[in-house]
Amino acid sequence: MKKNRYPGVFKRGDTWSFRAQTNQDGVRSGVSGSGYETAKAAHDARTAALKAATRQARGVDKDVTLAEYLDHWVEDYGRTVKPTTAYGYGVALVEIQRHPLAGRKLRSLTERDFRTILSDIQASNAFSTALRKRGVLSNALTSAARSGLIADNPITSIRLARTEERPETDAWDLATTKRFLTQRKYANDPLYPVWYLSIMTGLRRGELHGLQWFDIDWTRGLLYVRRQRTEIGGKIVEQYPKTAGSEAPVYLDPETLRVLTELREQRNPYGDDYIVLDPRTGKPYRSLLTFRKDWERAVKNAAVPPIKFHGIRHTTASVMAELGIPLAAAQQRLRHWSAAMTRHYTHVANDQAARTAAQLGEAFTIKEAS
Repeated sequence: MKKNRYPGVFKRGDTWSFRAQTNQDGVRSGVSGSGYETAKAAHDARTAALKAATRQARGVDKDVTLAEYLDHWVEDYGRTVKPTTAYGYGVALVEIQRHPLAGRKLRSLTERDFRTILSDIQASNAFSTALRKRGVLSNALTSAARSGLIADNPITSIRLARTEERPETDAWDLATTKRFLTQRKYANDPLYPVWYLSIMTGLRRGELHGLQWFDIDWTRGLLYVRRQRTEIGGKIVEQYPKTAGSEAPVYLDPETLRVLTELREQRNPYGDDYIVLDPRTGKPYRSLLTFRKDWERAVKNAAVPPIKFHGIRHTTASVMAELGIPLAAAQQRLRHWSAAMTRHYTHVANDQAARTAAQLGEAFTIKEAS
């Protein structure tokens, strides 16, 4: 028997029919049709019916405006991702939704219209921000095409041209980093242990704020990244680390352990207490904006070139390259793995990871003035 090329399509008498089932949020419903002259016609009708059923289940009308559709898309997308991701996508789309052309029907907008929208977005944003907003919009429009609201994604061929210079500094070299740490140490900065730990490990900001004292294996000199604390809509929320590779342990050198030991002795904390605290309150930061201002103040007082806090992660990578640390070992320490990178770097042994920590510790150790 010849295999049917079109699943869900079958012949009844002299014509073709189809059946299909949708499942939206656990609610099942069926669609069907009959009387088509060919299997291909029945297949096309089945595809269109499924898309229409999906739109109806999501409350999206075919005459929806771009602004309205983006609201629906963020709400629907938010069910499948972390709250921080959905919130970030919603924020990225706000300016697009406020554009005059966003009030027009989505299916009436042309590639030229979207070029106008993206041109206006780029004119009012830094290149990296405009690029991110274009990416989020493209994801939303791809979903619209899949659900049959539009024929295809109209911005696939639209590329943003860089019109600005890259910042001169997004990371420090070894000498600058050591100058920063030395100045903050002798200035008795209460956040010096935090700055030191972040530079030594390259932790992401959310991972740093999520650290608790029992995440440290003092005997083996290991730090485990088990959670991250991020801010959504002005509220601090706790989540799992960014990727599976993010949970890999980080080796700590003797100097970092000494810095952390001194901090622990000052506080006498419980195991589940957070390591990063607001020095004004002695409690975890209630706003990461406050933490960012503390970082900017520390950088200004140290009289070093300004970088964003995420630049610390770049700095850790830059310093490891400056010290001649093998790429595989640097990649492992930063725990920034894709599946392909994981396969490529699985040969990095524990003793190499420990040597990497030791090299960084030796490079950053601040000798006491005699």
